[in-house]
Amino acid sequence: MLNKLPGPAALLLGLAALVNGSFMTIAPETWYWLVPGVPDRGPFNQHFL
Repeated sequence: MLNKLPGPAALLLGLAALVNGSFMTIAPETWYWLVPGVPDRGPFNQHFL
């Protein structure tokens, strides 16, 4: 069972990172306001996205 877990887990994490990165690239200010905790880190600065 444990041997079958890394493949699907890696695929799921990779897809989540791809979706997040695409969202950051396409709509950076929307991403900034929608992701919890990000606005708490300081004002919006597209350079850091």
